[in-house]
Amino acid sequence: MQILPCSKSYNYTESPQSNPLRWTILYRIDEETFQAQTIEFKCKDYFNECVALYHGDVLPEIYGFVPADLKLNDEGVYVQLKNIADKAAFRTKVEAKVKTQCPNVNMDLMKATLDGAFSGK
Repeated sequence: MQILPCSKSYNYTESPQSNPLRWTILYRIDEETFQAQTIEFKCKDYFNECVALYHGDVLPEIYGFVPADLKLNDEGVYVQLKNIADKAAFRTKVEAKVKTQCPNVNMDLMKATLDGAFSGK
């Protein structure tokens, strides 16, 4: 799995977060390649703008986050998550939740994505 860096430079205004998690919204180019649509961010509130854009709303820039710049896949939103403290426990919980709550998810793709995320790629 390859993740190409974001082609734009952003400066998000974010409040301090005690949680070390960092998120990046991705666009899936093909089976193995993703393009970062954002730089890493810590404020999950930016997902509200992403969801609104996915549903057709055009939103203004908010705290440096520019929803109009996002390119989203028709099948949904891909996200890279970094700085997970206990990766094995996280992976087990994600796989169990997805399997029971999201029956239409491609489990092979999800597992390959987790493999890439946890291998340091």
